[in-house]
Amino acid sequence: MNENKSRKDKLADSRFKVKRILEVTNAINENEPASKLYDIFKHILLEDLEIEYAAFITRDADAWKCVVKQGLDDWDCDPELIEELLAYKDITSLGMAKQEKLRFFDMLVPVLHKGNHLGFLLLKDLEAETHAVSNLIKNLNYIQSLANIVTVAIENKRMAKAQLAQEGLKRELELAERIQKALLPNKLPNNDTIKATAYHQSYGHVGGDYYDIVKTGRSTYYFCIADISGKGVSAALLMSNFQAAFRATVRQNLTLFQIVNDLNQIVVESSQGEKFITLFLGKYESDVRELEYVNCAHPPAILFNEKMMLELKSTVPGLGMVDDFPKFDVETFTLSPGTMLTCYTDGIIEIENEAGDQYGVPRLKKSIEAFRNQPLEQFIEFIAADIEKFVGEEVANDDIAALNIQFL
Repeated sequence: MNENKSRKDKLADSRFKVKRILEVTNAINENEPASKLYDIFKHILLEDLEIEYAAFITRDADAWKCVVKQGLDDWDCDPELIEELLAYKDITSLGMAKQEKLRFFDMLVPVLHKGNHLGFLLLKDLEAETHAVSNLIKNLNYIQSLANIVTVAIENKRMAKAQLAQEGLKRELELAERIQKALLPNKLPNNDTIKATAYHQSYGHVGGDYYDIVKTGRSTYYFCIADISGKGVSAALLMSNFQAAFRATVRQNLTLFQIVNDLNQIVVESSQGEKFITLFLGKYESDVRELEYVNCAHPPAILFNEKMMLELKSTVPGLGMVDDFPKFDVETFTLSPGTMLTCYTDGIIEIENEAGDQYGVPRLKKSIEAFRNQPLEQFIEFIAADIEKFVGEEVANDDIAALNIQFL
């Protein structure tokens, strides 16, 4: 009779455990939040199994957190505790643990997936002292199964959320790249006055590299290369505002100081101090062969011919860096036929090779010297090839752009 009763109790107990597991899996299938799953798990430990003390530690992104605590109001995990826990890969009695905070508990149930720790369940059962076999020991396999189910479900939620965020970022970058390409000029001047070519390479980190040349009169050309801080859609939208402002202001027959001052006000108002633009701006009067320029915190453009090579360095702050632009004098050059100008963004000189060395202005100048007698169309291709050779297998972390102008 007693044997039949014991068998009946075990059968009822098994059915009850299956019912609880189904409750957890249903909550997972119904996409209940992590807090709901933790509440169910805590209820099973406390009410069903009458385990007095429990701590459930899981990994949230890059941090370990104690997500379930039972009877442990002032208890929390710390880096030293986590470091010791990471040494355990099997269910372990904690009587010989190094830290007192761990020795307080009876058992550790680690949760692993493909050899990686996802969580730790720490348990203590006071009734173990008065029972031959404690509730904790009798139900250890059941507890481990529940811990695995809950932890893996939470990890899957986290990974799905991260994947959605990654897909959202990918869509944003794709949109930003489309905006950027649409804003860059399709055609650059190629006549008996000036010839221009450009190079732009995106490495998956869409930034705000922009260049343009606008002819405003019979013999007047304005040109620029700019780098908008930040990446993604916000940088692309600021680039769109800048393009419209640049093309509008250069047609008003203003001085370079007036143009830069107007552009600065637009950037300040558009970005509200959160972004800035480095800019190299030039004006060329072909009838008198006169070049004026201003460099707003941009990498130095290289002006060169057979007799000289000059760095046109920064003279004033970048757009958006100051509310009121300081008064400045522009630099002016009278150019001999065949003189060339190479403008570029910082992605070129800051690009690194596998050893961590930057390409830099000195190497760029050496490349320019080596290839300056090449036709303009091939000149930029040789420079780009030298950059790729320098980088090797290293992945660039910024877009690169260059604008080359030959004054005929």
